[in-house]
Amino acid sequence: MSHFKVLVIGEDIDGQLEPYNEHTQVEAYPEPGFDFAKELERARSFYERNPDLEPDLDRSSDHAVLTTYKEGEDLRWNEDKTSACVWSTYNPNSKWDYWVIGGRFNANFKVKPDTPQDDFVPSEVHWSEGFGNVADHTNASDRARKRAIDYPAMIAARREDAEKQWEKLTAATEGLTPPETGWSGYREAHADIEEARKAWGSHPWVSATRRAGFFDAYEDFFIGGENPQQAYIAHRETMAVTGFYAIVKDGKWLARGDMGWFGMSRNEANDTEWRDRVRDLIEELPDDTWLTTVDCHI
Repeated sequence: MSHFKVLVIGEDIDGQLEPYNEHTQVEAYPEPGFDFAKELERARSFYERNPDLEPDLDRSSDHAVLTTYKEGEDLRWNEDKTSACVWSTYNPNSKWDYWVIGGRFNANFKVKPDTPQDDFVPSEVHWSEGFGNVADHTNASDRARKRAIDYPAMIAARREDAEKQWEKLTAATEGLTPPETGWSGYREAHADIEEARKAWGSHPWVSATRRAGFFDAYEDFFIGGENPQQAYIAHRETMAVTGFYAIVKDGKWLARGDMGWFGMSRNEANDTEWRDRVRDLIEELPDDTWLTTVDCHI
């Protein structure tokens, strides 16, 4: 279960998001990746480990074994009963099981002072703010026309917060040297993941950052790179405008793995490419375009 921030461009938010509803059932189709041989092997292994189950089951029959094992699923056999596949009505385009405007990402936009009321919808306090995630609702909105959004103010606010977070990190780790590598390096160096976790968590610098409330300071603050302070602050500034997991425009869902939507020759993109494309897309939109921050859950 996770929450992620989505930018919906334009109007009819419900209509644009509905094709990606996990609860929508579609016409039955063969499940992609269903491996008959592996599923049959798994079924036989299950009944070998549980000989007292299904005492009347004909274990010499592939049809009987797999059909019983897959009871409750739409298992369809070929005519001679030598192969089968599970069919599904699960929406293959599903992205969310529920969503709400703003939500945990409320007050995402700052609007310009004296913006007309019909150019934005003021953000509302979300229940999650009661757990310490308190947003600044001054001139804040989760749904506004592009011309109403004060991007310079948003960037400045992110920069100010980033500088405070860097100061907090510096104070928490004063006199300590960060590890030479991040968690991935520790994981590669230990065959056992629990040993890797123990070694990583016991490093004085890592321990200090966790006591200060940072989950993965090494990665989040770009500690392994050149000039991490500058890189971290620049990243936070960029995220003020482009910090979305996905974008929905004209009913089409775009995430980092869907870069072909932008006319790129390959789908996969690194973080910089993704942010650049998102920024360019927003800049190219007409000023009267509605932009909405949506909290999606899956």
